[in-house]
Amino acid sequence: TEALLTPLVGRLTRLLEATPTDSCGYFRETIRQDIRQARERFSGPQLRQELARLQRRLDSVELLSPDIIMNLLLSYRDVQDYSAIIELVETLQALPTCDVAEQHNVCFHYTFALNRRN
Repeated sequence: TEALLTPLVGRLTRLLEATPTDSCGYFRETIRQDIRQARERFSGPQLRQELARLQRRLDSVELLSPDIIMNLLLSYRDVQDYSAIIELVETLQALPTCDVAEQHNVCFHYTFALNRRN
């Protein structure tokens, strides 16, 4: 049986090495799920703290997908933390390789937060 398994193990090893791995995709999905769970579990100041903790986990530009940013903006809007919305969008605008802040829905929430904060 060993003679039969050795070529099979070699083929399986080559297949696994050739399989592309996308850790950013996994991490994006984890962040989305964590935001969703935070919105279900917490409210008010607790949700603000949890969102701030989740936002600190976004340390790479590749992780700043439009849907994650929109989930954060909507969550901040729900707890009426307009300063956090403004800070997030202005941070995104300062990043040279990130174009998420230029999307219409992000600009709308940024303008809305500026208006609410006066």
